[in-house]
Amino acid sequence: MADSTEQNKVVSLFQFIGELNKLKQKSVLNYKDYSWYLELAKIPNNPDNVQIYYRDRVDEEIFNSAEDRGDALLSVHKPEFQKCPEPDLIFKEWLNFGWDNFNETASVKESISFDKALISYVENFTDSKERVAKYNIWLKLRDNWAENQKIIDAARKIFDKMYSVYFELQRESETEEIVVANGILCDRDNPEIKHPVLTHRVKLDYDADKNTIFILDTPAPSEIYSTALNTLENVNGINDFLEELQEKDYHPLDRNETPNFLKRLVRQLSSDSIFSESGVPADWQNNNRLLIYMETLYIVRKRPDGTLKAIEQIIENVQDKNEIPAPISDIVSGGKIEITENVGEESIEEQLAAIGGESVEILLSKEANREQLEIARRIENYNAVLVQGPPGT
Repeated sequence: MADSTEQNKVVSLFQFIGELNKLKQKSVLNYKDYSWYLELAKIPNNPDNVQIYYRDRVDEEIFNSAEDRGDALLSVHKPEFQKCPEPDLIFKEWLNFGWDNFNETASVKESISFDKALISYVENFTDSKERVAKYNIWLKLRDNWAENQKIIDAARKIFDKMYSVYFELQRESETEEIVVANGILCDRDNPEIKHPVLTHRVKLDYDADKNTIFILDTPAPSEIYSTALNTLENVNGINDFLEELQEKDYHPLDRNETPNFLKRLVRQLSSDSIFSESGVPADWQNNNRLLIYMETLYIVRKRPDGTLKAIEQIIENVQDKNEIPAPISDIVSGGKIEITENVGEESIEEQLAAIGGESVEILLSKEANREQLEIARRIENYNAVLVQGPPGT
C-alpha cells in the first residue's frame, strides 16, 4: 500500500505527462480549422445524385428516414453534364460567346452588319419577330438547363472532394478518421470555440461500378468532444451526461432524441446558456454566454492515439487501488538501491560465453556485447535501469 503523499506525487506526475501530451497534439476548437469538413445543410437538393439518410430513433430502434439503406448515411453519385439545348439557326449567329456555358448568361448582339451585292447594311436583332420569338422560347429551355447544370456541378464538386478524402483515408488510416458530428458549441467569452460536441466515427466507401461515394455508419459509440468542454471556464461538470451517452448512445443524425440531449447538456454546463434547433440566433451573445445549435457536419480529423485515455486510466487505478508499481515509486520518491559488490572472478565457462556475446545465465535471442549483458543483469536486480548512449541505444 502506498501512503497518500506518494500517491499524490504519482497522480501529479501523470497529470503533468497528460498536459504535456496535450501540448504536443494540436487541439482544434473551430471545425473550420480541419483539413476537410462538409456541412449537411449546404449539400445541394439533388435527389437523383445525392441521398441523405438519418438515424432517427423510434421505440428504441433506429430507422433511416426513407427506405432501409443499410449502413449508408450519405451517398453521392457523380453525374455527367448535359449538353446545352441547340439554338435555332435563325438566331444562332446572333448569340454572344459563352451561350453554351452554364456559368455564363446567354445574350445576343443588338445588331449585325451585312454585305450583300456590294451593299452594306445594318440589321437589328428585333427586326425579325420570328427570330425574337424563337430566341425567347430557346432562352427558357437554356435557363432551365443552366440551373440544372449548376446543381450537377455542385454534386460533382462534393463527389470529387470526397473521392480525394477516400483515398487519403486509405493511405492515412492509422492517423486519420472521419466522423459525423452535431451540436455546435459557441462561447461568448472565447470566440475561438465553434465546434460540435457530439461525434460519431463513420467510414467512407467507394463503388467504382456506380461511380458513387458512400459514408457508412459504424458500431462505434458516440462521444463527447471533451477538448472543447475542457477549454470552458467556470462551467459545471457533465459526468451524468457522459454516463447517459454511454447508455443511450445518441447519434448525431438522430433528429428525435439527440436535440433534447444537447439542450439538457448546454443547460447543465451553465444557466447562462441557450439552445437552438434552427441555426445561430441573432444577437444571442447579448443575453447568453454559451450556445449549442444543431448543425450536422462530416469532419476528417487526426485519430486520437489513446495516450490521454491511458493516462486517465492510470490515474484512476492509482487513486482507486492505492497501489503503485515499484519503478514508479522509485521515480517519485527518489528510491535508493544497494549496489552489490562483485564476488569473485567469472568462471571459465562465463568468460568463454562472453567472447561470443552470450551469458550462461542470461538468454537472449541474438548476440550481445558486454554492456548489453550488464543491462540485463541490472534489470533482474533493480526496479529501474537508466541507459544512456547515442541514438540507437
